[in-house]
Amino acid sequence: MDIINAIGQGLLDSTIWMINGLLLIAYFLIGQLPLLLSLLCAAAIAFVFDPQAIKRTQFMPGRSLRPSPERAPVLRQHQVLTGVTAGLWIVASLLFPSPVPWLGMAMWLLAIVGLLFLPAEDVQLLWRNKTFIIIYSLALIVFRGYLALLGRASPQAWAAVMGSSADAQRVLASNQGLLTTIGFWVACFALPAAQVTYLVQRLTTHPMSLLGARQRAADIVEDIRTRGGD
Repeated sequence: MDIINAIGQGLLDSTIWMINGLLLIAYFLIGQLPLLLSLLCAAAIAFVFDPQAIKRTQFMPGRSLRPSPERAPVLRQHQVLTGVTAGLWIVASLLFPSPVPWLGMAMWLLAIVGLLFLPAEDVQLLWRNKTFIIIYSLALIVFRGYLALLGRASPQAWAAVMGSSADAQRVLASNQGLLTTIGFWVACFALPAAQVTYLVQRLTTHPMSLLGARQRAADIVEDIRTRGGD
C-alpha cells in the first residue's frame, strides 16, 4: 500500500507541476500578447508582402500569350529591412509597459491593412510603414535611455553650478517632469498618429478601381498586352 500511495502521490505531484508549468507559459504568452501579434504581422510582411514587392520590381510583361520573361533574383532588401524593424521593435516593446506594446502592434496591423487595400502602392507602403516603426522604436529606446540618465542625476553634483543642493533638486525635478511628459506624449502617441494620418491620406487620395480593387499596375499592363490573344 505504501508503494501504491507513493506512486499515486508522485503522479499527482507530476500533474500539478505540469499544470503549473503550462499556466506559467500561458500567463507569459498573455503578457507578451502584443509583442507576439506584432511578430506575427512582421512574419506576414516578410513572407507574403515583401516577396510580392520583390517580384513586382522584377516584372516584365510578355507579349500576346507568351509568359513573362524570368529575371535574375535581386537582393532581398525588403525582407532584411523587415527583420531589422522587427528586431528594433522587440527591444522597444520590452522596455515599456502597456499601452506602448499595443500601440506598436496596432502600427504593424495598420501596415498590413494598408497593403491589403492599396496593393498598387505596396513598395511605397512597405518602406513608409517600416520607417514609421523604426523611428518609433528608436524614439522609445532613446527616451528610455534619457529616463535612466535623468534618474542618475545628482543634485549634489549640480549644487556647485546652481548654488545649492535645494535649488539643483528643484530645477532637476521641474525639468524632469516637463521633459518626461513631452517625451511620453511624443514617443507614445504622436508617432503612431503620424502613421495613421499617412495611411488615411493614401487611402483617400485615389479612388479604387471599379474593375479590380486589388489590381496592380503590372496586372493592368499584362491584361492589356494579352487581350488580343484571348
